[in-house]
Amino acid sequence: MPETPFRAYIDEGMEITGDIRARNPVRIDGKIKGNVYSSSDVIIGIKGSVEGKVFGKELIISGRVKGKVLARERVNLEASARLEAEIITPILSIKDGAIIRGGARVLPKPEVEKEIDREWKS
Repeated sequence: MPETPFRAYIDEGMEITGDIRARNPVRIDGKIKGNVYSSSDVIIGIKGSVEGKVFGKELIISGRVKGKVLARERVNLEASARLEAEIITPILSIKDGAIIRGGARVLPKPEVEKEIDREWKS
């Protein structure tokens, strides 16, 4: 992930109900009940959680996600990641200790793009 500064940062202790839409990288260390749409990268820190869909270019997840995860380029699950989610991505990296309750579909990029376009509009 490039060294781009985060323009959206949900700090620990913050709770948001509703969707977030961003063109730039997003870091989440708080709690979100809603969908996260980013044209760029999304990092969910160890204390971060999302209950909803997470869209992004590259996703690095150390915290919790309950919903759906869709990445245009890749998903990296750190050892502390806890997911109750369906994952759709062209590249999936899972570190020892990560937990997934759900499924993962690792697809060619054109198929991932179709899935993201369909989900983004729903």
